[in-house]
Amino acid sequence: MSARPALAVIIPALNEAENLPRLLRQLRAQRGVELDIIVVDGGSSDKSAEIAEGEGARVIKSERGRGRQMNRGAAVATSDYLLFLHADSSVDSADLLHTGLSACQRQQASSAVPVAGHFPLVFADAGGKWPAMYRYMEAKSASNRRHTINGDQGLLIRKDFFDELGGFDESFAWMEDQDIAARIADRGRWILLPGKLATSARRFESEGLLRRYLLMAIMMVCYWTDNRTFFERARGLYPNQADARRLRLWPFLQLLLGSLHENGIRSALVQLYRIGRYARENTWQPFFVLDVLLSANSNSIAGRFTRFHDRLLQPLLSNPAGNAFVALLVVVAFATCVVPLALITDPPEAVPDEDLASDNSQ
Repeated sequence: MSARPALAVIIPALNEAENLPRLLRQLRAQRGVELDIIVVDGGSSDKSAEIAEGEGARVIKSERGRGRQMNRGAAVATSDYLLFLHADSSVDSADLLHTGLSACQRQQASSAVPVAGHFPLVFADAGGKWPAMYRYMEAKSASNRRHTINGDQGLLIRKDFFDELGGFDESFAWMEDQDIAARIADRGRWILLPGKLATSARRFESEGLLRRYLLMAIMMVCYWTDNRTFFERARGLYPNQADARRLRLWPFLQLLLGSLHENGIRSALVQLYRIGRYARENTWQPFFVLDVLLSANSNSIAGRFTRFHDRLLQPLLSNPAGNAFVALLVVVAFATCVVPLALITDPPEAVPDEDLASDNSQ
């Protein structure tokens, strides 16, 4: 190995003994690129750290928190480029990192602004109950649109750009990936990397795909409307990956509804307008769903419905009246679909104080 590998791969881990051996062996098998593999352990109670050392990775100890752990890994990296991966990722192609790094370097050479890359996803070990939903999520990960780039897609970025951004915001117990993705889009440019990165469907399968997706939507809404109250109070309700189990949606809805009404009607209306603005920025997604469902596979999406939205509907809605109208649609959908689903599947229960006080952040 050269004194300065071309790419540092940083993997935050918390009780990932089951997943790390496969990923680390796949990384060692990568062709055409020298890697510095850094596993940042957040206090695992299993043998994650020992396994990582046995597979030849550098192991860094850190306080728990995915953003914090990834920042610690970046701080010790000496490579020009950093790649942040989740421990349950799978690098099935031995050329994936070489081709991804080369594509990022080429794009950077011709770009006036900093470039960062992410991979499209393919879900491994997905059950057969919701194939269309998984296909939609895979296709959305390849859309390269705002709000669709998440940490499980990998983040390939120049170290100097990462340092300039200030790294991950460690105040987030989660959603740190959305935060840095937005800052990258504001100050640079995202590109879609060649190939596909496999990610585990274990969280969707354990928690229930529909419940999990609805919770992701709630979390995205709260993040993009700056509802910090929701995240502060939901820490103890959000288990780490290794502890994922059947998801109870109602406690999160309780927190969302409580955060909306506790400061009075005026504050609630302001928040609802912000929700409408965020939702209006994502009105393309139902049209994208149609394109995915009517396409043979996620690699050959015609996109006619999405283009219709982008050319005709989006300009009509991109104004304060459009934000308010979409906010009303969100309220109707929430009242008629989301809340009844949560009430039927997860009858309301009081949220124990000890749950709200704990902090699981992977």
